[in-house]
Amino acid sequence: MARRGSTGSDRDLNFVWRSAIRQMKSNGLRPASNLWRRALRRVPLKLAERDAKLAELVELVAKLTGQIEKLTEQFGQNSKNSHRPPSSDGPGSGSRGGGSGQHRPGSGRKRGGQKGHRGSHRELLPAAHVDQAVDLFPDVCLGCARPLQKVLDAAACRHQQLDLRDHRPHLTEFRRHELQCEHCRMWTRAVYARGQIPASAFGPCLTAVVGMLTGAYHLSRRSAQKLLLDEAEGRLRSERGATRAGGAGCGRERR
Repeated sequence: MARRGSTGSDRDLNFVWRSAIRQMKSNGLRPASNLWRRALRRVPLKLAERDAKLAELVELVAKLTGQIEKLTEQFGQNSKNSHRPPSSDGPGSGSRGGGSGQHRPGSGRKRGGQKGHRGSHRELLPAAHVDQAVDLFPDVCLGCARPLQKVLDAAACRHQQLDLRDHRPHLTEFRRHELQCEHCRMWTRAVYARGQIPASAFGPCLTAVVGMLTGAYHLSRRSAQKLLLDEAEGRLRSERGATRAGGAGCGRERR
């Protein structure tokens, strides 16, 4: 039985002390009672510090868990399950267009156009519509470095640029010819030179007019396109009418 007036920590201390004494005696050691008592008196303080630290850590874990749950809920919000506008949805969220908001599984195919896909490119206008042709020839053979004779190639690589000149469309075509060397029989094509062939398919005058129509006058692209087509067709009709009138006048003079 425990003594009257003794606390739980004192009982624990006496129990630990007696157990340590018995263990030391069984091992043939003589305990230093004073040192052991001082050491054992510090045990309740250490235990109290440990309990306070554990309580502090438990409170911190609960606080961090609440923050994680709150952030997880905010991360899963989109325009379909909250008051956020559709513009706040990030790319690939899948919430637009009636999507479920989940990422689709990968198809296993590589990026870009697949085999059999019809590429999107600007078709070249026929040669009859070309107003000015610029022929480009290679200077020397890539095989033997000998000079090449400039001969027109029917299958030349064509690059076209459309512009406005004198208030009418003007089409310039750049042709890169391929020549065969008379000595080594190697074919050499004219290089694509940035200084000779423009990078844009539209000239500076046409680009400025389209920018003015869409920017200053706030026309849509379709309206600006229709306006330019109508202007070009009107110019062609007026030129054809003038040509016919001139031909009729010459016929009357002959008569």
